[in-house]
Amino acid sequence: MINRLCQGLAVVCVLSGCQLLPQQNDEVLAPLEAQPQVKYRDECLFRQDNAIPHNCDLDYWLNYWIGLEKVNWPERKKTLAELDNSKVARLQKVLLSQGRGVPYQDRLRSQFLLDELMPDMTERGRALLNTMIYLPNQELLEFESALAMLTKINTNQLRQIEELQKRNQQQEQNLKVKQEQLDQLLKIEASMVDKSEGAKL
Repeated sequence: MINRLCQGLAVVCVLSGCQLLPQQNDEVLAPLEAQPQVKYRDECLFRQDNAIPHNCDLDYWLNYWIGLEKVNWPERKKTLAELDNSKVARLQKVLLSQGRGVPYQDRLRSQFLLDELMPDMTERGRALLNTMIYLPNQELLEFESALAMLTKINTNQLRQIEELQKRNQQQEQNLKVKQEQLDQLLKIEASMVDKSEGAKL
């Protein structure tokens, strides 16, 4: 009986001791993979505005942009002319004005459109468009601007070189004419000297 009582007390002490140990926090020890992932589909481009279609569906906008890769610039330009000045239309204009074959002026115009849109966008929307469109496009525009400036400088220098070459050719021609005139004068003088010497004889 006493043995059973001791055994019972021992079991109670063991169980009580287990409860005194710190509890394991499953959330803290959970692997990184188990943490909730950001759902980009639930992120909105513009601040809450129910009037904007597909505002919170980034997949739609990414697919729209990807689809434009197959559309040439003349077709894009035609679409641009048909769009109004709403937020959605301006975002479409920005996306239509990216990629190969788009002229410098149109890509520059899209930068101004993005500047106009940024204040109305969510932090995520601004970060997304800034990283994917604004900064790469800005860098390309600056590069093209510098290239255009260098081309202009080179063109002016080539024009100056051509003008100098023409002047040199003209001067060479003038010198040749003067040399010919001098040669003729020398011949006349030599002829006159010869006649003068002949007369003396």
